[in-house]
Parts: sequence; C-alpha cells; structure tokens
Amino acid sequence: MKSSSATFSGLQIMVSVAQTTATAVVRRRGRTRLRWLWVQAQVQWHKACTCCDAWCRWCRWWWLGHQRTRHLSYPHGYGEQEECRCSVTRCLALVLAVVVLLPVLLFAVPHLVLPTPGGGDGIGGDGIGGDGIGGDGIGGDGIGGDGIGGEGMTHIKGQYQPQEDQPQADLYHSQAFLRNTLQAGSSIFCSNTSDVNHRRCHLQNVCYRTTSDGEQQFLFFHGPDTILENVPQDRYSPALASLSSVMDHNVQFFNYIDFQARNFEFEHHHISMITEPALLFRRFKPDNIMHVLHDDLLPLFFTLRSEFGAAAENRALLVCADEFSTSLSTQRLYELLTQRDILYLQHLQQDPAQLTCFSSLRVGISKRTTWYDYGFEHPQGPLPSKDVDGRDLRVFARFLISKLEQLAPAAASSSSQVSSSSVSPPAIRPQSPIAVFSRTRNRFILNEAKLIRTLRAAFHVPVVVVRMETHTFEEQVAILSTCRAAIGMHGSMMIMGMFLPPGALLLELFPFAVPPEHYTPYRTMAQLPGLDLVYVHWVNTIEANSVAHPDRPAHLGGIAHLPPSQQEEIRETMSIPQHTCCMNPFWLYRIYQDTFVDIYDVMQLLQDHMLPPPSAGRPLDTVRLLDAHPHQPRDIACSFEMLRVEHNEPTEALVVAWTPPINADDVRVSHYEVWVQELLRVFQTSDPFIAIDAAAVLSLPAQTIWVRAVSVHGTHNGPFAPPITCSRSEA
Repeated sequence: MKSSSATFSGLQIMVSVAQTTATAVVRRRGRTRLRWLWVQAQVQWHKACTCCDAWCRWCRWWWLGHQRTRHLSYPHGYGEQEECRCSVTRCLALVLAVVVLLPVLLFAVPHLVLPTPGGGDGIGGDGIGGDGIGGDGIGGDGIGGDGIGGEGMTHIKGQYQPQEDQPQADLYHSQAFLRNTLQAGSSIFCSNTSDVNHRRCHLQNVCYRTTSDGEQQFLFFHGPDTILENVPQDRYSPALASLSSVMDHNVQFFNYIDFQARNFEFEHHHISMITEPALLFRRFKPDNIMHVLHDDLLPLFFTLRSEFGAAAENRALLVCADEFSTSLSTQRLYELLTQRDILYLQHLQQDPAQLTCFSSLRVGISKRTTWYDYGFEHPQGPLPSKDVDGRDLRVFARFLISKLEQLAPAAASSSSQVSSSSVSPPAIRPQSPIAVFSRTRNRFILNEAKLIRTLRAAFHVPVVVVRMETHTFEEQVAILSTCRAAIGMHGSMMIMGMFLPPGALLLELFPFAVPPEHYTPYRTMAQLPGLDLVYVHWVNTIEANSVAHPDRPAHLGGIAHLPPSQQEEIRETMSIPQHTCCMNPFWLYRIYQDTFVDIYDVMQLLQDHMLPPPSAGRPLDTVRLLDAHPHQPRDIACSFEMLRVEHNEPTEALVVAWTPPINADDVRVSHYEVWVQELLRVFQTSDPFIAIDAAAVLSLPAQTIWVRAVSVHGTHNGPFAPPITCSRSEA
C-alpha cells in the first residue's frame, strides 16, 4: 500500500513540475525568472528522489525478497542540494518520468497561456503562491474558495432536478459571477393589458428571500441592462399580476420590491441561481377537488402550454408560493403537470441573507378555462362574457388520463375505455353503468340504497357507487369515463363529470330551499359547447324530506350560535336569497341538510333525458369547430336564363352559381350571401346558387357579384371570393 501511494505521489509531483515549468516559461521569460525556475526545479527533483527511493525499496522487496532502507536528505534552502542516492530503479523511474512528462507538457502549455484562475502573474508572485491557485483563484475566491468548491451556487436538492443535457456551467456559477449578473440588472416583459387578472409577465434575474418573520419577498434590481416593457406605472393598484385563476382575489396577487443594483450589498448574501424556466403560482383551495381542477390544474395546464409549448412538462419548473400543506392527497395531481419536482418556497431557508434567484420566471395564470365566479364581490354565478370551450376540458382530461396510465399501467389496463392513445373520448355502450356520487360525512342521500336498487332494476345496467373516501382519483376517473350517467348531491364531486364520455347525463340533486338557478358551477360546465354532456337537476320541494343540523359547527350548517330571532328567520326562509361568499348562515344551514330523494322523479328525469347509445358505425359527433370560419366559395359563374316559377310565365333571371368552400362540411355552412355591388343589395340562399330577377339588374350595363359563406352559428363569416362581373353580352 505504501508503494502504491508513493507511485501516485510521484505522478502528482511530475505533473506539478510540468505545470510550473510551462507556466513560468510562458509568463516569465526574464533571465532572473529562469534562474529561479532552475532552483525550483531542483527542489522538485529532490522530492522526486524521495519517491524514487520508495520505488527502489518496493522493487527490491519484490525482486530480491528483502527491503533496504535508505535515508535521503531534504534541501533546507533553495540553493542547497544533496545527491539523491538510489539504486538502478531510479533509472527506470526517470524513463517513466520522461514518458509521462512529454504528453503532460504538450497538453499543459496551450492551456496555461491564459491567465491563472485568480488572475495572478505566475508562480512566485500572484499566481500559485499569490492570488492565483493558492490565493484568490482556485484556492481562494474561485473554485476552492467562494466558487464551486466554496460558496458558489448551491443546487436546491430534493426540490427539482436540472435537465440532463444542460451544461453544468449554467447551473454552478461562482458567487462573483452571480453578483455580476445581478448587478447588471433584472428585466421584465409584460403583456399589454391593464387588467391585473389577465396580465402575464416574464421576469429575468429576479431573486426571492424570506425574512425572519416569514414574509416572502421578490427583489427586482435596477441596473444598466434593465428592460421594463409594459409595466404599469402604478403596479400596486391593485398588483402587477395574479398567481391564481380566481378573479380579484388579493391573497393571490404578486408584486416585487425595487432595488438599485449598485447599492445592494450582494457580498453579504449567499446567492443560488435557478436557470430552468419557472412558473410561479399559488394554489387556491387544494383540499377541495372542485377548486383543484377548476381553479388550479386546468389553468396551470394551459398556462404551461401557452408559455412553454407542447414540451412544457419537460422544460418548466413549477414554483409554489402558497403556505398550504404539501402532504395533501391532491398534491400528486399537481405533480402530473411537469416531470420536475415542484419547488415550494415554504421549504426554503428563512434567512434574509439567502437569495434564491431565477434567471427566467413567469407570473400570471391563464383564465381561459375558468367558467365560474364564487361571489367574493357579488353573488356567485357564471363568469360574464366568458366563452369557455368544452373541448379544452376534453384535452385536459385526456392528458390527465395518459399521465395516470403511465404511473399505474396495471390499473389502467383493467379499463380499455380509458385510453389516451385515442383521439376521441370513449363512447357510451349499451351496458355502460350509472354512477352515484355518495357522500359519507354530510349532505347525505338518506334513501341512497333504495335509489341504487331502483336504478339497477329500471335500466338493467350496473350501478357503481363512487366515494371520495374509498376511491382514488384514478379509480374515479376510470369509472366515470365509462358511465352513461352520474347522479349526485350538489357538491365538489360533481366536477368529476368532466370525465364522463360525450352524450352522458349529469343529474344534480339539491336540498330543500336551495334554488338551482343560483348555484350553477356544474350546470355551466356540463353545458359548455364541445363537452357534449346532458345536464338536468332535481330539487327537494318538501321540507319534511329534509333533515337539518342546527347544532353543528357554523361552517357545517349550525345556527345554534346565532340569536334566536335570526335562527327563526333562517328556518322560515323557503328559498335562500342571493348572497356573497362564503359564510352566509342561510346558505350553510340549507346546503348541509340531508335529503330523502323522490325516486320516482329521478327515474322520470333519467328516462326523459338519458340518451341511448349511438348506433354502430355512427359514433357521437364530439368535434365541433366552434371558432372555425368557412373558406371562400369557388368557381363562381353567372348567366342570364329564362326560368319558370311554378305556373307563371318564364321570366329572365340572373343566375349565379358556385362550388361550396373546401371546408364546408367541417364548419357546417348555414347559408351564403350574394352581394350585388351596383344595387347595394344582399341576397341570401342556403344553396350554392341563386336566381336574381333580371328586372332589378337589366338597367345596369354590368353587375359586380361578391359571394361569401356563413357558418351555422351565423357569427363566423368567411372571406369573400374574388368578385366577378356579369353582363348580358358576356352571358
């Protein structure tokens, strides 16, 4: 073992001799420096002799079976030397040294032409012994000091992993490099909108820290390279951007603190830089599946797609800024959106001197898929002037199903209906089951068992009871994606209806005194164009069929804490008045009632509205080009002809004919508009031709005809075809 270590030490010494020689030759060419080099080489030679003697002892032990001890003297000054006594083994060592030194010199000289890492001048001055390797370079503030090996960038382990193909140099910078980057300044690029709910911004080189009292702060450094684009002048009215899809919720607002980069004491902070593109968000109510899907996952999914493209799950890092627990059962659903581990700011060290910086951070969440307002400022209801496309929900549902299949392929294989490989959603089949959402804590269906037996007997199909407490999210999705109908009491589980196949029925039950027209999140969802669900509701109109719970806690419908007069008023109210969110006692008292459902009424609703399965070879049409426009008509021609209308005499007419647009079948053309420019008149027809009374146009020498198609919705006009000129002579 000693001989092996000696051999390794000898190689190290020889490499050191080569490096010092090359450095000195390149950087110090004076005669004095060469003399110093000669003395230094002698010192290194005596060190090599020590190693050489160790080789000698090892070789003699190996070859001769005994070990001879030799004592070597070490020089005590640069000018002193003693002969290195060693056996013939030294000659072998010298040959080996020559063989090793030649390639080392060839490799080291070109690379040592540049200045040393510390910016020193050589070996004896500011190089190895000064500010270079031994000073502020590798051994000082560079790699071995404050750089990679010292206080450089510390990768945040356990939170996310960098891309495998990303250069390490992009992730691990010295503190000096990071300070220079931040001193150059932060930048921000915002969308051109005045609405905080829809503004989205891209920040570069911004930092985050947590104060000792837990306050979250984002720091923006104004420097010589700072760019500000579309930043509102008063970004505190009310904020720069929103980190949630919930409208006008001040808890979800985002802003940053301005600093002058030249005045900020970066040297007193430890800096970590995250180079992956990141999206900052806040969860709204992660313990409620309705809010998880509607307010968090759907908006995050489309924000990631719009900001980072189709490869968002491979590129983007999600950064969560809220303080909710990270151990909730729904948390794994957020993790499906990206292959990187989510970075939770609450897990970072609460140290004002610790800066976690982002080279690319996006704020602002897409609102394109949210359809409901919970009533923080006015009574709840559908978002006004909001055109949500149900096909977006289908795209999101297929994405979730595909991710769940990847995580649990065995469970997914048990249901061939849940398949992400298919472009179209699964279809209803003759034996498709009916699902009943069963609540186990409150808001019970008191005759649920009888309802299930009646459903089985009436429709001769399986009836599946779905409970959030006993079924995982994957199991609920697998069940619902094959059902022809789902029935449940008003509550968060009804959001799972988005996983029903097209044409399925969603039946929502309401307790006594709860008007369905005032609480419509699931009706609004089911009626989104492109989702293709059938929605009906049932409301209990008999108070005797309800059981209230006035002694429960207030948030579960209890009213015992209220004055007797107000309790009486609540009991006598036969219909909840409209209200704002969220602790209205009238609403809570009624919504948490248990209910005896009128089974006859439910059976009648199902028979009247549940669609039969589509016939074989004629699948349900689930693709509607709601935002598509018809193209221009083709091959327009005109002529004057004698036409007979019913039993009247033949009359002359101007006949204009054309070929329908190339995409007429896809966008469902409703009718065509034919414009006669000289008459300033518009004629309509559902056929690809029209006959215009010649009496109206004979007075004109020529007529300029324009034709365009209009979609079935009447709001999407196609472009005009190139005009044609019609005249009697040409005809």
